[in-house]
Amino acid sequence: MGHEYGFWDNPKTWVGVAFFIFFILFGSKLWEAVTHLLDKRAQQVRAELAEAQKLRTEAEALLADAKARREQAMADAKGLMEGARHQAAQLAAAAAGGGRGGVGAGGVRRVCGHGLSAERGQGEDCGGWRRGGGARYCGAAAVRAQAGGDHGD
Repeated sequence: MGHEYGFWDNPKTWVGVAFFIFFILFGSKLWEAVTHLLDKRAQQVRAELAEAQKLRTEAEALLADAKARREQAMADAKGLMEGARHQAAQLAAAAAGGGRGGVGAGGVRRVCGHGLSAERGQGEDCGGWRRGGGARYCGAAAVRAQAGGDHGD
């Protein structure tokens, strides 16, 4: 029932020979095209990796800067809070003393957030004093005490 073919009479043999001849003739051109596409893709991947590394480095630098600024702000806030507590204690002691202790001429004492105080232009000044709202105060902390009403400055 079945046909028996010889080696050269079998159609599968000729398909194999045609396949082999095709790759001999066009295999090198196909190989070049495939390798060119793969090399192009590899270059794109390398460029994307380099860009990702650059962005990561920038992000890490920004994170370090933000952390440093946060730490500085926390240190500044702690210093301001300590200065305010110290000034509140001084004012409480002056008020308990029953007089104008610590209050300068005109009844106004300026106290800056840097721990310095100046009484109507006398004493130390942090250089950060600003004028606003009828009173003078340091730009770093707006802490002042008045005795005997609002005299302004």
